[in-house]
Amino acid sequence: GGHATMSVTGPVDVRGTETELLAFDVQAGVGPIKGVNRTQSWLDPQRVAALRFEAYEHRPFSTHRERVDMYPDDAHWEAADGRSGQSATDAPLDELSFIYFVRSLPLDADTALTFDRFFDETRNPTVVRVLSHDTTTTDAGTFRTIRVEMQVRDPRHYAGDGTLLLSLSDDACRIPVR
Repeated sequence: GGHATMSVTGPVDVRGTETELLAFDVQAGVGPIKGVNRTQSWLDPQRVAALRFEAYEHRPFSTHRERVDMYPDDAHWEAADGRSGQSATDAPLDELSFIYFVRSLPLDADTALTFDRFFDETRNPTVVRVLSHDTTTTDAGTFRTIRVEMQVRDPRHYAGDGTLLLSLSDDACRIPVR
C-alpha cells in the first residue's frame, strides 16, 4: 500500500526565470518495508524546458539523492555531485517534467513519437506510444483513460532501457490516473 501525490505550484524564480514547481511524492511499502520517492522539477512554462531537478529516493538498503541544474541556452547541465554534460536540445526535460510534457501531446490512437529531450543526451531517445483508449478503475473512481507507454533509458533504474506505463484521463486535462 501507499500514497502518491503530484502538484504544481509557482511561480518560483530560478536564475531570473519564472518557473512552475512540479512535485511528485510517493510513500509506499509492504509491512515494515517502506520506500519514499520525492521528486521536484522547476519547469519554464514558456519554453517547456526544465531548469532544475531534484530527487530523493529511499528504499530498503539504499538511498539516492540527485540535484541537477540545466542551462537550456547553453545546452548544458551540471549535477551537484560534480557530473556535467551536454544536452541534445535547448529545451531539456527530466523524469518528472517529461510526464507533464507528454500530457500536452496529441495522443491519438496508434501515435508513436520519438524525442531527444532528456537533459542528459546519453539517456535519449524517449519513445512515447499510445497503447489504447480505455477505462481505468482506482479507489477514486472509474475514468476514461489514454494508456501511454514511455520507453526510456535509465541505467540506474532499469539496467539500461525501461518502460513506463501511464494512464492519463481522456479529456483536456490529461490528469495522471495511474
